[in-house]
Amino acid sequence: MTNENHFLKQINDWDIEISENHLKLLGYYVTEVLDKNKKFNLISNKDANIIWTRHIADSIAPLKKIKTLFPSLKNKLIADAGSGAGLPGIPLKILLEDANFKLYEPNLKRRSFLIWLFSKLKLKKIETSHKRIGENPRSHKGEIDILIERAMGQLENILPQCLNMVKEEGGLFCAWHANAEILKSLKIKTIMKKMNTDVCDIHDYKLAGEKKEQIHPHFKERKMHLLNTYFTPFALILTIFAIYFSALDKQTIYGTFTILAATFAINWWVSKNEYKFFKWIQKIRILTVVFNLLITAIIFYLLGSYWAPTWLLLYLRKVSVLKELFVIRN
Repeated sequence: MTNENHFLKQINDWDIEISENHLKLLGYYVTEVLDKNKKFNLISNKDANIIWTRHIADSIAPLKKIKTLFPSLKNKLIADAGSGAGLPGIPLKILLEDANFKLYEPNLKRRSFLIWLFSKLKLKKIETSHKRIGENPRSHKGEIDILIERAMGQLENILPQCLNMVKEEGGLFCAWHANAEILKSLKIKTIMKKMNTDVCDIHDYKLAGEKKEQIHPHFKERKMHLLNTYFTPFALILTIFAIYFSALDKQTIYGTFTILAATFAINWWVSKNEYKFFKWIQKIRILTVVFNLLITAIIFYLLGSYWAPTWLLLYLRKVSVLKELFVIRN
């Protein structure tokens, strides 16, 4: 089986559809990269025979996730940080025709190769930039819808600059080949907290013929709803009011405060340790939302019959749960 056939089997397993015209353009691209590789030093010589699986398949791996998060890419700007040979920017551009692309490449020879490729492949709505990511951060702040990065360096070193360039509302940063352990590190957590960003999804997969698992964390602005931020103190205040205005027995009082304290402790532990279980991060967050809704229902059951305004606790929690589930899904 040829390397191209391995590629076709790989994308079929990933349920990615590619038209004949797209496959033809990818073939032209591969031919040009291999032909010009010696002159421009585009990819490692040892990768020449596995370029379809090692580079092309790897470049389009997050395609379905991007389409899910952005159903319409018309007028959206996708930027490739440190594009080099045009990976992953050009393979993605071939398949995402409606989006605008900007490929950042400071090396003059490689940038010239990219510009020549745009013309050769007749690609539209694509340009290059000679600037480096992080250069003149104020002038590029929040202008990119999706920033993709495949081989720029260590994630902890480039994350602040990359997050700075994506839009605060709905912007996405996709990082290739991240180390699972680095996502759990204090340095990454500190950067995300400072930049008000969270890992909205993690895409893990294996390339054909390779044993190592590839990990793509997708970073997006953390959207903490006002009700979620203040729900715990609100619940505490409402509980105190219920106790003050009602003749509650000690068992109910102790039970309510014990539940609130345990809920706070569990939520705190999950927020601090969820990245240790990064493969299940989405499921953990959904389970946390369901858990908090059940706790709210229990508190309402305990206090509702004693003080009527306790219904606000359940109503507001339902509103915040809907918002949390929407944020997790998007």
